[in-house]
Amino acid sequence: MNIENLKESVKLCIDSKLTAFIQGSPGLGKSAIVKEIARERNLKLIDVRLAQCDITDLNGFPKRDGSKATYLPFDTFPVEGDPLPEGKSGWLLFLDELNSAVKSVQGAAYKLILDRMVGNHSLHPDVAIVAAGNLITDNAVVNRVSTALRSRLINLTLAPDTGLWIDWGINNNLDDRILAYIKYKPGNLFNFDPNKDEETYACPRTWEMLSKILKTINSNNLKTYSELITSIVGNVGLEFVEYSRLRDSLPNIHQILQGSTKSDSSWDIGKKWMIIFHIIGHRNLINSEDDFKNVFNYINEFGSEFSSLFIKQCCRLPDISVRMMKTSAYYEILSKINPAAAPSA
Repeated sequence: MNIENLKESVKLCIDSKLTAFIQGSPGLGKSAIVKEIARERNLKLIDVRLAQCDITDLNGFPKRDGSKATYLPFDTFPVEGDPLPEGKSGWLLFLDELNSAVKSVQGAAYKLILDRMVGNHSLHPDVAIVAAGNLITDNAVVNRVSTALRSRLINLTLAPDTGLWIDWGINNNLDDRILAYIKYKPGNLFNFDPNKDEETYACPRTWEMLSKILKTINSNNLKTYSELITSIVGNVGLEFVEYSRLRDSLPNIHQILQGSTKSDSSWDIGKKWMIIFHIIGHRNLINSEDDFKNVFNYINEFGSEFSSLFIKQCCRLPDISVRMMKTSAYYEILSKINPAAAPSA
């Protein structure tokens, strides 16, 4: 299941008062998805790592109450009667590493998920619950979830999706060289091999980490940083470093906007993706009619396939699509790509 479908499925589970259990290989972004859902639903996120918990954490702390003993819940869990968090509609309780927890803790989580109870106390009615864990096939620290608990969960498996990840990367301003490289070599978005004992590997999480590093490097020459880059994304980092060198031989956004440079249809596909993602990464500079005209004319030399993909990508970006659709250059390029289907300005 890709990220988009999984997010929608988790939201449906929340609306139905059911608990989704997101499973997927390490580094695919399971935690990030849950954080996004909490933000979109205006819920305060409570992140509980079950692998680090014991039974007391979930059941509460024993307390004497007169001649009997009871349990005092930790403030981690909102219970009936607690006020809503300021400015929030409720809570999203994220039970991460569910299948990495020992059996006794899984048993305590069963009560939390099924009965919505923390010891003797009922969870607040405005608490949504989502769980997550790694796949048992990935050689991660995983314990089998009991059939009794598994049958109470909506089991969802996350798989990598290069196209959706690139869309996410553009919207989150990831380094355009990384996005171009993944478009060029989509198989290197995620190359985790559970049968290899590697210190690190390429995955959505580590590519995002690398992007943060690249934003602090004031040089296009990444060869000096090869060891650092491979320590983040593994051996594919060497190929990425070599690929990033294409940036030095290509025009920059200012030259393209001025119309002072020409593209070359004979360029290989790697160069074409590098320049296209460079333009998308600097889309805030594309404003006037002439700007759009020069960009469209430049990319159109690559062929209608690339022009069409560029237009579709821009249409998914609110910060440029509104400006783009107000220009006659937009309708002109559409008529070149597909004369029969192009709308009139």
